[in-house]
Amino acid sequence: MLDKREKDHSSSQIRKMIANIYSVYNKHAIKIEFDEETYDAQDRAETDDWLLAELKRLFILITAYLNMKSMDLLAGLFIDSYKEKLEDREFMLRTSLLPLGNNWDTLLRLKEFEDYLLSFPDFKNQITNRDDLETLRSILANTHLIMQRTALIADKEYTVYKSVKWFMELIWPKTKIEKLPEFQQEFKHYEPDLHIPELGVAIEYKLIREGDHPENHIDQVRTDANNFSGRSDYNIFFAVFYFINNQNFKQENIELCWQKKQFPENWFPIYVFGPPTHLKNEG
Repeated sequence: MLDKREKDHSSSQIRKMIANIYSVYNKHAIKIEFDEETYDAQDRAETDDWLLAELKRLFILITAYLNMKSMDLLAGLFIDSYKEKLEDREFMLRTSLLPLGNNWDTLLRLKEFEDYLLSFPDFKNQITNRDDLETLRSILANTHLIMQRTALIADKEYTVYKSVKWFMELIWPKTKIEKLPEFQQEFKHYEPDLHIPELGVAIEYKLIREGDHPENHIDQVRTDANNFSGRSDYNIFFAVFYFINNQNFKQENIELCWQKKQFPENWFPIYVFGPPTHLKNEG
């Protein structure tokens, strides 16, 4: 009989794999939508190959987990539903629109696999809003591609997050119709750049121009993290650092700087490296 440590390791492997598949698929979908010129057929096929291989690995892990939990009937149903179709590329990679009016699609098989895990406490909290948050992460991480499509110039922070706002409104309509949340402190209130009421998410953008030091902007966000508190309806925060023509700072050093600032656990950084062509021409 497996002990608790082995069971925890099994569920942890599954959670990490699900998160990774979502992340890769959403980046894949973003590139197809906004980067058709450079994301060619070979790149798409290689990503599809990877997704198919990971879904088959996930099938094996979930089967083992259900058996480990002595859920024989559920394990049998899961196996019978998919074992003859694992090599069917079209079936395994079929997509479906997300529910509740979203205009973004996701991997249908992955969502079905998750359904077999919903009754287990190891997964329930993670699966809730997972697809929405992974979609949001991919949108924010691909701000530069969205800016290219909208032909906006990254000359100020407002322009950068404005380029993403319209896209988010298509997926989460309340982003458009509800006003920004106010985080009230003793003498003044603070507002984020963007918000998604449906997910309880607030977003801050920082534009880092050539020659700027990123730690100064990270310090500003650390101050924001202190002030964006006191509301139970917003509990996830993203800080998007948009670099223009970054030539001097390695991402691993920027990430280390973030870690040393000891941000709250519900704050997540995203680093976007835009090309110099987004700069406004002078003269």
